[in-house]
This record gives sequence, structure tokens and C-alpha cells, in this order.
Amino acid sequence: MQSTQITLHNIRRSPSLSARIRELSERLESHHSDILSVRVTVSHDTERPAKDGTYSVMVRVRVPGRELVTSHEHGEDVYVAVRDAFNAMRRELEQAAEAARAAARRKAIAEVPR
Repeated sequence: MQSTQITLHNIRRSPSLSARIRELSERLESHHSDILSVRVTVSHDTERPAKDGTYSVMVRVRVPGRELVTSHEHGEDVYVAVRDAFNAMRRELEQAAEAARAAARRKAIAEVPR
């Protein structure tokens, strides 16, 4: 089980937002079983021209040998920004897991005596 660190900037701590982030973080394990840690940063930029500011979400996931980073912004809804950032991370983890499987297959084939 990985650890999840949540950092909020210009946003009040919300139990429901934290719970949603932790739920989505736990779901990532089904796409890559070797997750070491998940760091999520949620920011609310009130200086942007959007009506109430822009929500930015960055998700950093450490797996053995690399760190994957995705981010997403949404002008109205922090939950949409969180969802979209985690969807992007899910795709990144699926690609990383497939690349690792392909490398393992190539290595196994190269080791077969001829």
C-alpha cells in the first residue's frame, strides 16, 4: 500500500475532497502494483481571469526507478480537476506498466539459449 500526501494551496481543508483524493489514489494500484507513493497538490489561483479562479491539480506517483507527473486545470470545479488529473495518471501508469512488461519479455527472449 502506498502513502498519499495531500497539499492544498489557497483552499480550505475539506474532508470530502481529501477522501476523494485518497479514494482515487487507492484505485491507481489496480493499474500499477508497485506504487511507492502518491503526492497530490491542489491549488486555487484567484488571480486568473476566470470568474472564481482556476483550480490546478498535480499528481506525482513514484514507482521503482521513476516518477510520473500529471496535472490538470479547471476553471470552476476542483473535483473535475482532481478527476481529470487522476485519469491522466491512470493512463500514464498503464503505459509504464506495459513498457515494463515489454522490457521483461524482451529480456526473457534474449536470455533463451539458441
